[in-house]
Amino acid sequence: MRVCTKQKLWLLVVVFPIAVLLLGHRQKPASSALERVHRSFLKGPPLKQCLPSLCDNGLRCGVCLIAINPDECPARENASFAPCMRSSLPEIGRLCTARACGTSTRLDNCGEKDLYRSTDCSARPEAEQPLRPAPVLVHSPRERSGTAMPAWYGHSSPRILGLDKCAAIQRLRSGLADVGIAGLFNTGTNLAYSLLRENCVGARGSGSTGTIYWQVAWGKHNPLAWRGSHLERWALQQMPGVNSSVDPLWARQVAVVLVKDPLTWMRSMCSAPYAASFIGMRRPACPSPVIRTSTSVSFAQDIPGRQHERVTYASLIHFWSQWYGAYTSTSFPVLMLRYEDLLFNSEATVARVCECLGGVARRGADFQQLQDAAKSHGLRSDRFTALSRYANSSWRTGAYTDGDLDFVAKTADKHLVQFFNYELQRTYI
Repeated sequence: MRVCTKQKLWLLVVVFPIAVLLLGHRQKPASSALERVHRSFLKGPPLKQCLPSLCDNGLRCGVCLIAINPDECPARENASFAPCMRSSLPEIGRLCTARACGTSTRLDNCGEKDLYRSTDCSARPEAEQPLRPAPVLVHSPRERSGTAMPAWYGHSSPRILGLDKCAAIQRLRSGLADVGIAGLFNTGTNLAYSLLRENCVGARGSGSTGTIYWQVAWGKHNPLAWRGSHLERWALQQMPGVNSSVDPLWARQVAVVLVKDPLTWMRSMCSAPYAASFIGMRRPACPSPVIRTSTSVSFAQDIPGRQHERVTYASLIHFWSQWYGAYTSTSFPVLMLRYEDLLFNSEATVARVCECLGGVARRGADFQQLQDAAKSHGLRSDRFTALSRYANSSWRTGAYTDGDLDFVAKTADKHLVQFFNYELQRTYI
């Protein structure tokens, strides 16, 4: 009896705690492969903290990387570069490749080598942040209403250029003509595509307005002059009946073009220049002085042997005016709409565009509003952030001197500025 008591005591004091520890160890979830990879990214020398908004890439790797200008790309085709990870980050200021750190924010990044310049900053990796949900489409009227259109954009909303061509557009659409989105970088092209795709239903009973493509076949950011002579590779692969770089497609595709207030657009370009490189793009006061923003854009030609074509403009506002001016003087049907209408007055804007295309728009509780960021690259903003930013008059004009505003007013395309009610003087709440 005494022996059994000692055995029980031994089991209670020694074996039971060991069993509890083993059981707890087995129940502890193993780290995922992604977590182990991100921990490896963070190994390396201590770095000072840097605001993520000042970084062009590297957040996934815990580092802050700065995009380089196209003229800084190395001449050697097969040059090798260290990865931009904390564990193997090259010395400050040296080039490294960021392919493992996420998507590049620049279309022309040294021939898609994803080269960046290392800094002495660290940034919180996305792995430590809550996972972003998929884009949210909501039906609530309260969510749809958002913030009122700022007074400096006028009271007539939406402002859409080309509504007088709706009959011609619908004649094209009756032949199953497709729709493609176009616009400069940072103008809401992805938002337009998402809202039209979700809310514009065809009038022919087919459940679709034909096909709404995320970009026009000649490339949504490319100059209109490329229409008829250039065809994006994706179009060759995805658009029915297209089998060459010159195709009758040009005569039957309708362009929906997004334009943005030049004052806010230039500020966006400072944060995410994409394929553009301009003087002063790294200045704290960017884009001021606007008169000294000589701009070079490496437009993407998705054709073997002709990968890029560089076009230069006297300034950012010359770039904006000349690119959009081509669409206002073309003879084929185009619908041009303000990003601001799409943001502040989404339902009415989508309805006008959809009806002009010959479709039927979702209305009221059926209208699906995009609340999350419409893109996963470049300058991303969810709808709440965008509403707050673009309703702020100080953010709109605060970065410009009176000399900047005078230069922009004299240089910008007068027809576009007048039609879209873009007041190019200082605005106040």
